[in-house]
Amino acid sequence: MKFRLSAYEAQYLLAVIRCYTEAVHRIADDFYSWEERLAWAPEVPDMRAWASGLNSNKVILALGMDNEVLGFADVQLPQKKINRLYVHPNAQGIGVGKHLLEAVEREMLLLGPCSAFSLESSLNARGFYEKQGYTCIGSREVMFNGMKYRNWLMEKQILTR
Repeated sequence: MKFRLSAYEAQYLLAVIRCYTEAVHRIADDFYSWEERLAWAPEVPDMRAWASGLNSNKVILALGMDNEVLGFADVQLPQKKINRLYVHPNAQGIGVGKHLLEAVEREMLLLGPCSAFSLESSLNARGFYEKQGYTCIGSREVMFNGMKYRNWLMEKQILTR
């Protein structure tokens, strides 16, 4: 399956939300309960919140040959923190996540100097991030939509010359 990276455009809003919802409900089911996943990715998403969040962050899409959204990643501005990275279940294992992660890391470097990339990872994504050079530096519990979740705090040191 071929794909290309592209900047986010508002026309992809629904497809991004579908990608996110499918990833949460089909990939994280061994790590989070149905109730947790439903709070994390509700059946009726808050379209305004999604549009606002995507428009205020630097978002990169992975698009298939028919412009279908295979994945997306975004950097929270101005915090310079990787906010989200989701790959549609049907596009797992073909390099979409790796290419999206590399792209947002490059974007963060363009925003100015930093010594490390940081993110919060779902329990199921820890292995993926470790393969990309990230180290787990701890865990924490967060509240989202009235549900308590545990996630990993991940960090990748940036080598400077």
